Amino acid sequence: EGLSIRRFVELKLVRERTALFALSWTLMHHIDEASPLHGLTVERMIEGDMEIIAMLSGTDDTMAEQIYARHAYTPDCIQWNRHFVDVLDRTPSGRRVVDLTRFHDTEEVHLAGTPITS
Repeated sequence: EGLSIRRFVELKLVRERTALFALSWTLMHHIDEASPLHGLTVERMIEGDMEIIAMLSGTDDTMAEQIYARHAYTPDCIQWNRHFVDVLDRTPSGRRVVDLTRFHDTEEVHLAGTPITS
């Protein structure tokens, strides 16, 4: 009927919790066949006036207060067919390592048999 309806879909995250980062955290979601973002293109996002909204909540341990963060991503600010490099790794002995020099690094995503579109 010509009305716009806002629809929210919760995405499954690679890690739903972290005790490692006190001041920052990169949200990661695998886009596979089960993902609501699977097959989404920049053109479809623009045509549908879509944006991706990230909303987080947590507890500030110093003040014991609930904290919230929200950010909206429009099609023009998304790096298509790229993903953030994971800064968490393990040494051969199994020890966790955090490489913050890679915090902003991204790499191209190649899926077998899937054409890359932008």
